[in-house]
Amino acid sequence: MKIFYSILAFLTLNSFIMSDVFSDDLPVWQIQGHVAEGIQEASEMQKKVLWHNEKKYGLFSVDTLKPMEALAWMSIEQGNFTEAEYLCGRIINIRLSKVPPSEENNARLGTAYFLLGDAYLYQKQYLTAEINYDKSLKLAKDPEHKGDVFNRKGIVSQ
Repeated sequence: MKIFYSILAFLTLNSFIMSDVFSDDLPVWQIQGHVAEGIQEASEMQKKVLWHNEKKYGLFSVDTLKPMEALAWMSIEQGNFTEAEYLCGRIINIRLSKVPPSEENNARLGTAYFLLGDAYLYQKQYLTAEINYDKSLKLAKDPEHKGDVFNRKGIVSQ
């Protein structure tokens, strides 16, 4: 049940933050107040879930993907780019090596490459960010995801 609430909090915060933050051009990790506190609380919960799943199933188990994906996004939101890079690398590794090819797996891989691109973008490592956005774009089927990737690629090329 905790996982359900964590995912619900993740989705709610994601839609709220993305609409609010990017419209004001405020760097994501400078969010303050109750939203930042909510992200911090959800992040701590995801860390516990991830730790539990790693202990129960192993570090590179498919069962670690959901909390890792949520935590990677939250790490970006908190400005913890090193942790986001590490988590996205693990996500990509697991999805490429242990998850059978499917539309859903491709979409999730695309999201992981997108988040990895964001981690590099916010660190001003533009070439590496663009490489990851290109990987994300190759996997994207959803027009909204493609639009987000093109938006970021536009930022990188400025």
